[in-house]
Amino acid sequence: MAESEALEKVVSQSVLFLSTMRGAITGRLADMQSIFHYLMSMVAVVALGALALSRRRPPSGNRTLIALALIGLGYPANATDGPMPWAFVNGSAKGYSIKLESASPAPGTPITVGQTVEFKIRVSYQLSIADSGAIILVIQDETNKNLLGDRKQQSQPATRGHGVLTLIDSFVVPVGSKEVRLFIPLVPNGISNTSGELLIRYPVSDTGNSSSIGYPSVAAALADLHSKPEVVFSMQNGWTIAEDRSHSSFWSFPPEGDPAYPSAVKRIVVQTGAGIYLEMKVLCESTQAASTSWLRISMR
Repeated sequence: MAESEALEKVVSQSVLFLSTMRGAITGRLADMQSIFHYLMSMVAVVALGALALSRRRPPSGNRTLIALALIGLGYPANATDGPMPWAFVNGSAKGYSIKLESASPAPGTPITVGQTVEFKIRVSYQLSIADSGAIILVIQDETNKNLLGDRKQQSQPATRGHGVLTLIDSFVVPVGSKEVRLFIPLVPNGISNTSGELLIRYPVSDTGNSSSIGYPSVAAALADLHSKPEVVFSMQNGWTIAEDRSHSSFWSFPPEGDPAYPSAVKRIVVQTGAGIYLEMKVLCESTQAASTSWLRISMR
């Protein structure tokens, strides 16, 4: 009898826990799927044991077990199973909400490394928990890394009631990202931890993988390097030199008027067990016969 009462207590606690977790997990990102499935597997084991014991108990003792079964079987599979939508609201909040009205580019539109993308996001909102707040446009990658560096994030004020507004920002798609994600929360004044944020996803294609320097064009390489605050630029004999110590690389770009313009030379410091060596990669977009200039490039 004591074992049965203890098991019923565990099941009751599981019901309470899952009831709380269900709202928190619904709409979370893909990395929450495995956590929820694990929890459900654990509860299923408890439920099976409890159901077995319940057969030896009066019918009145089955209410907790029935509640557990309803939670386990009633969870909407499409909330976590299958591919993540290109645009969705991440959960819900009391007293405020945000909704996507339109987006340019459309959610799910493929974008390319080195491409300058301008985002125009129109949203509607409802705010009753505070007199004012702000809607912020956060540009991240698939690991939630901020892709704007030290740049200020775009935001628009929100006031009590209902409203519609547009957020606009542009940036150069960096190398190494598989996705660009627009994370758009409505932040009421006085609230530090929000929920119910809007998330918009864009897949990134890296056509530069076929290019020797990792960018689809010389212009794309320059634009991306200029967007990184850690890259140091200098001029040497008219040439643009970019030093990217975070990636152990050094770049050289010839000036306009040089036979090799536009071109880019990327030197990478590579360390192996055999020692350290310098790897050089070149992308030339010049239409001139600049074979002698290439020798000058390699020596810089």
